[in-house]
Amino acid sequence: MVKEFKSSKIPRTKASWDKITTWIDMIFARPGSGKSVLSNTLNLALCLSGGIKRLPRIAIIDIGPSSSGLISLLKEALPQEKRHLVAYHRLRMTPDYSVNPFDTQLGCRFPTPQERAFLVNFLTLLATPVGADKPYDGITDLAGMVVDELYKNLADDGNPYTYTQGVEPLIDGLLEEIGFVKDQRTSWWEVTDALFIAGFSHEAILAQRYATPLLADAASICRSHTIEDLYGKIIAPTGENLINAFGRMISSAVREYPILSRVTTFDLG
Repeated sequence: MVKEFKSSKIPRTKASWDKITTWIDMIFARPGSGKSVLSNTLNLALCLSGGIKRLPRIAIIDIGPSSSGLISLLKEALPQEKRHLVAYHRLRMTPDYSVNPFDTQLGCRFPTPQERAFLVNFLTLLATPVGADKPYDGITDLAGMVVDELYKNLADDGNPYTYTQGVEPLIDGLLEEIGFVKDQRTSWWEVTDALFIAGFSHEAILAQRYATPLLADAASICRSHTIEDLYGKIIAPTGENLINAFGRMISSAVREYPILSRVTTFDLG
């Protein structure tokens, strides 16, 4: 794609140019000036680049539906058997769009350092009073300990969630197919491992969603003895115990944001 600016300079913007390893396009202008049109044009040019063997991996997060036209165009241009490679979803506050922030990568009982940092920031944000510039003193440290205790408690040597038949019929059928022997103490982690070993990676991901913590667990684990010993005597500016303040705000988030409080159901395949 070639663009020309008022300076008469013609910059090269082909994203697949081998002389560019990393690039960032920043577009800013008044509303209605064509930012979305330009963004869609850039993405379309990338998809139509010569020499590519498959569609590039592109994710678009937008407040409005401006990208839906580009996605429809690409979808209609693809053969029927490949149209699943392009998808448009409008997020709604319904259980069908639930995404659990505490999900980990396949097989991982604990989050990576980057994932842990995100979760600490996530809990800190939820535990910041509405309208306040910053959380109460000690909340960030408390959130970090809560994250650690959540995964430690649900690991194999802790109290992992036990497998329940009927929750995922697809998984139930596969377990029968591979001859998996289960009992009343079988955990979702064991089911996840068995499916992965049998070669059912996607189904293992589905099973693991029932093994990871939920946001509601953070509201309960913060009252464990380990955390109470360190933070039980700290008083928040409201006069209440810091742990009670944290648990109250997390419980409020569970009610207000149902799509962040349930097992992941939103699946892109």
